Amino acid sequence: MRLRLTILILLFAATARADVIDDLDDVSKWTAAPSDGVSLNLAPDHGALRMDFDFRGHGGWAAARRNVNLELPANYRFAFRIKGETPPNTLEIKFIDPSGENVWWVRRVAWEFPRDWTEVVADKRNIEFAWGPSANHVLTKIGAIEVTVTAASGGKGSVWLDRITFDELPADASTPLVTASSSQEGQTPDRAMDGRTDTAWRSARGGAQWLTVDLKTIREIGGLVIQWNAPAGDYDVAASVDANEWTVVRSVKNGNGGRDYLQTPNAAARYIRINMKGGASYAIDEITIEPPRFGDRIINVYQRMARDAARGRYPRGLIGELAYWTIFGVDRDEGAKPLLSEDGAIETPAGITIEPFVRVDGRLMTWADVTTIQSLEQNSLPLPSTTWRHPKFTLEIAPFGAGLAAAPIGYARYRLRNTSTHS
Repeated sequence: MRLRLTILILLFAATARADVIDDLDDVSKWTAAPSDGVSLNLAPDHGALRMDFDFRGHGGWAAARRNVNLELPANYRFAFRIKGETPPNTLEIKFIDPSGENVWWVRRVAWEFPRDWTEVVADKRNIEFAWGPSANHVLTKIGAIEVTVTAASGGKGSVWLDRITFDELPADASTPLVTASSSQEGQTPDRAMDGRTDTAWRSARGGAQWLTVDLKTIREIGGLVIQWNAPAGDYDVAASVDANEWTVVRSVKNGNGGRDYLQTPNAAARYIRINMKGGASYAIDEITIEPPRFGDRIINVYQRMARDAARGRYPRGLIGELAYWTIFGVDRDEGAKPLLSEDGAIETPAGITIEPFVRVDGRLMTWADVTTIQSLEQNSLPLPSTTWRHPKFTLEIAPFGAGLAAAPIGYARYRLRNTSTHS
C-alpha cells in the first residue's frame, strides 16, 4: 500500500513574489474525499490543515480538495509546506481543470514524509497529465487542487499542509529549438513542440526530409513520443552531442501515423533528429522528449500509453488508480492463484491479464463506461463474479477453478445479455 505525491519534489526557497493561494488559516474551504472504507478527517491545527486518515487494513486514498479559479501563464511554479507522521505512502498533488474531467499531477510514490516542515516545489515541467479526455494535455486553467494520500504501506497517520503559493516564472530559456529541411507556410517546425496537438509541422515536399530538435544542453533521454498527423513510412531517430556525428537510436519501418512511443535507453544528447525517407509528405502534431526513466522498463511505456488513451482502454493500475482483487481457483491449491478484479479483469499466475471489452454500435465499451457489481454465487459460495451494467447490455464475468489441486485449471464464463429496447 502506498502514498503518492505526484509532485516531483524539488526544494527551493520561497520567493517573495509568490501569490498565496491558501495560507490554510481557514480550512473550511477544503472538503474530504476518501475512497470507500477509508476514514479521513480534516482539522485546523495551529494555522495549518491536518489530514487524519486510516486505511483500515486495505488500499484506497484519502483526498482533500479545494476549489480555485486560476488562469496559468506560460511558465509557473507551485509551492507548499508539508510534514507528516505516517508510514511511507504515496503523496499526489492533483490539478483539475474546470470541467472536472482532466487531471494533472505530481506525485511521490511510497514517500517518507518529513517530520519537520519542508518546502516542496512543483514547476510546470514537473506536472504531468494523469487522465481525462483532453486532446492536447496542456493545463491552462485550474478549477480545483486536490492533495491525496494513496495507500502504499497503508496504516494510519496524519499529514499537515500549510501556505500553498503560486509564482509566475519567466519564459523557460531552455525551450528546445526545432528546425526542419522544409515546411509549409503556417506549419513551421516549432509547431511540432508547442505543447498543442491541434497544430502541426508539415513538410513542403516528400522524399528525404529531416526535423531536428536542439535541447540547448546535453540531456539524458529515455525516449520520444511522436504524434504523427499523416502516415510516417520509414524513419530513423538519431542523436548527437554536437550536430556533427549522429548515432541512430531507433528505426521505424512502415509507420502508419498516429502516436509512436520510442524508447531510447541510456541515451544522452543535445540534438535529436528524425530522418524521414521515401514518403510523399510528412506532418507531426507533437513531439515529447521523455525523461530517463521512460527508457528503463517497458511498463513505463504502457503507463504513458494508458495516460494518453481514453480512460478504460487500459487496466486501472496503469493510470495510477487502485482496484480491488479477489482470488479464485481449486480448493487446497497452494500455488499462485488467479485473480478477478472489481472491473472484471482476470490475472493468471503466469502474469497474463485478460481484460473484457464490448463493442456496441461501433463503440468500444470498457470498465469506465459501465457500472460494476461484485457478488458471490448464491451470495455465499466462494465463486466470485463481476457484472457490467449498461443501458444496452449486461456482461457477467464468472471465473472458476476445476481439476485437482496438483494440476488446477482455470475457466472463465462470459455471459452477455442484450438489454436494449431496440433489436
